[in-house]
Amino acid sequence: MPLEFRNEPYLDFARDAQARDAQQKALDTFVPVDCPLVIAGARLNTKSAIVSNNPNHPHRIVGRAAKASKGQAEKAIRAAYDVFPSWSKTPAGARADILFRAADILRRRRHELNATMILEVGKSWSEADADNRRSHRLLRLLCARDAALRPGPAAHPDQGRARPPELPPPRRRRGHLPLEFPLRDPHGHGGPPPWSRAIPSSSSRRRWRR
Repeated sequence: MPLEFRNEPYLDFARDAQARDAQQKALDTFVPVDCPLVIAGARLNTKSAIVSNNPNHPHRIVGRAAKASKGQAEKAIRAAYDVFPSWSKTPAGARADILFRAADILRRRRHELNATMILEVGKSWSEADADNRRSHRLLRLLCARDAALRPGPAAHPDQGRARPPELPPPRRRRGHLPLEFPLRDPHGHGGPPPWSRAIPSSSSRRRWRR
């Protein structure tokens, strides 16, 4: 597994004609994203959906996200509780491998993911690419550190400390991603978070996970 960390430069669309053409092609060939619910590994479609539109062209659909019911949200939270014991024992190297693969996806599909952010939240080309690169950098940096410094079983920050018996286990709850960070926040820190689709900008997350 590669442990070396290097920052990758941002694209200069004003000077790099090849990057500019590739980004324009990604925008021209963009296809709306359909986002089903994913609960305990199962993909579920719902009758109602939340539609995300291009803020500059409101008639243009960027993505459609399945709308979870209260029961489905509770089921997702329960699934996160159930999987946490096994996930917490996953070695650091195995966790790092997962996020290294995610970082490779960000690199390979850079222009496509940039296009999703540009169309869905009105980001400029440079700003979308900067979000993409910051996301890629965070994945590589944290995973390289994890793999290098913690070759054994992953350690929780509280491991080794006595937890008072009256404290419950870590909470799992629905998360609302802020509109400003459609690509960066899905990394999560710790256990698997069940996201609720309460605001626009899930299309970027969906493309990143595919």
